[in-house]
Amino acid sequence: MRHTRKIQIVRAHRAVWALMAGLLVAGSFCAFGQVDIALGAGYTSAGNTIEIPVTLTATGDKRPTSISLFIAYTAVFVTPEENFYETNVLDEDYGLPVIDADGNTETGLGAVRLEGNLSQLGKVTDVRVHPNLLISTEKVLDITIQGAPKQEFKDGLLCTLAFRALPTVSVANVADLRGIPTDAPEDLGEDPVRSEASGVDGNLDVSFSGAFGQIAFLECATKPKAPKGVQVTNDFPNGVRVTWDPVDLTDIEYRVFRSDTGSLGDAVAVGSAWQVGTSFVDITAKAAVVDATAGCFLKPNATVTPYHYWVKARAVGGCESPYSRRSVAGERSGYSASPRAGKVAVEVFPGRSEGGPALLTELLSPLAIRLSAATNIDPLSVWGQISSQSVNGTAVEWVPALSHAATNNRAHSGWVVFRPSTPWAVGETITMTVGAKTLSGREITPVTREFQRAPDSAGTGGTGGAVKLVALGLDAVPPLAPGLGTPYLLSPNEVYGQLEKVWLTLPADRKASEVELYYFSEAEGDGRWVLGDSVEGWLGTNTVEKRTVGNIQYLGYWIRHGGVIQLGLKPGKVAEKPAPADVSGGDAGSLALSILTLLVLATGYGRTRRVGCAQS
Repeated sequence: MRHTRKIQIVRAHRAVWALMAGLLVAGSFCAFGQVDIALGAGYTSAGNTIEIPVTLTATGDKRPTSISLFIAYTAVFVTPEENFYETNVLDEDYGLPVIDADGNTETGLGAVRLEGNLSQLGKVTDVRVHPNLLISTEKVLDITIQGAPKQEFKDGLLCTLAFRALPTVSVANVADLRGIPTDAPEDLGEDPVRSEASGVDGNLDVSFSGAFGQIAFLECATKPKAPKGVQVTNDFPNGVRVTWDPVDLTDIEYRVFRSDTGSLGDAVAVGSAWQVGTSFVDITAKAAVVDATAGCFLKPNATVTPYHYWVKARAVGGCESPYSRRSVAGERSGYSASPRAGKVAVEVFPGRSEGGPALLTELLSPLAIRLSAATNIDPLSVWGQISSQSVNGTAVEWVPALSHAATNNRAHSGWVVFRPSTPWAVGETITMTVGAKTLSGREITPVTREFQRAPDSAGTGGTGGAVKLVALGLDAVPPLAPGLGTPYLLSPNEVYGQLEKVWLTLPADRKASEVELYYFSEAEGDGRWVLGDSVEGWLGTNTVEKRTVGNIQYLGYWIRHGGVIQLGLKPGKVAEKPAPADVSGGDAGSLALSILTLLVLATGYGRTRRVGCAQS
């Protein structure tokens, strides 16, 4: 097993930027471009948390790959919430979360959450707070963000900052946020500090647009009650699952807090955001340590780490409820090295949400519900009814769950798909009911599901866009014990009109006969890894195509619908962790180039889509 170097909080780059600052003052510094930063605004109540968006826009043809921001805030009203976002310790070479042999993701807590493409490919390397010697009511938040090697930042939301309003703040107060630009350094008792950025080709100036960011304060007109019915698991190997009863108010969000001491004073938020659902899987709970030396006829012993959980609710305006009345203790059970066996039928797309409707994450998300019968379904009998405030329709498509070429569309199972022609409205709830008959005329019991567009939906999915692979952080899903390399989201996460082929890199020290494709199934609520061929109707054929390009081996799979996937060892194979170069088959840029060179149009019953690797 290779030695993984962990990210350390270093400040060597500060010396470089300080030198740059000196050169600027001397008149010999030259920037090759400019970055404009916009600080958002919001409102909250005394003692509650507020999240402020930070947006980046690069002007000209130069873009940053790292940035240092100095943001002043009114310290007598707010303070950075340093325990609000759960962040990952990243591997220094590849920017991926560090996971130990027991499946534990190493995490830390912070006041900064990366957004957009940086949420997977970037890292916050430093956050410090400085007193402002010139303005006694202010302090300065010092943030350094780096992308993966040569990963340029995109325009749009860069990060979100969490501040907590002090208990003494009143509704008459307003907390200002202002950035310190490159061309107006300020003295904080050290060398003059300024926000600066660097790119592939040189340095970039940082400016701050518009008015100051502001945090206003309101009285809590509607303070939600503490959530009730909190329950946790102690037999789930991939984490601790926390559930609770919904609070009887509209537009409510929830946050889970955890303590390993049982004291509420030690509790910190887990996960990276407030959520609308009433269940949460804490995958960063420490895995059980299994002692397999108990003897031939004795069960292995497992030493577990108990945790105590509370839940809070938050209403419009940032009004937070008290913590749930008492803590509930749970633990992560012995780590399971084998994915769940048995067939899995994925019933709903784009996914099931416990305790509520399936959340649509695209403006044009198709809706899909699976129908099954003991005998073949008559394709001509399939029907659907879709209704919401803005949509009423019956035009549905039948996609049979076949593992071969579709000749007559007859199958005993498949999906009824509705593809919208106009974007879903934010918050809109859509009801979809589908049914059919078998070829013998037997009525299949209609199935009804609800869908809802999430408030932060984006994109234009459902318009026939290219299928692509998006690299996920290793904490995005519970770890796959026999996994090799990186998990990917096969996007869009929907049922495809025809089979699509995707290519994955085979580790250099592995044979194709040793490897299986795994699928992360949420069909039964908690979410578990399963063997790909156990997902009914997913793989189009049992034949895996092999290609070699530039000494890199690829495996090609025909796939019916999207989801989270990862290559892993076949059951029974020895899990030896390969070196990083073996996992990726080369650096990320050459991998993406090789994939794009390799993928060509294929003949047969499906087609090959171009696959873009998010690590490029």
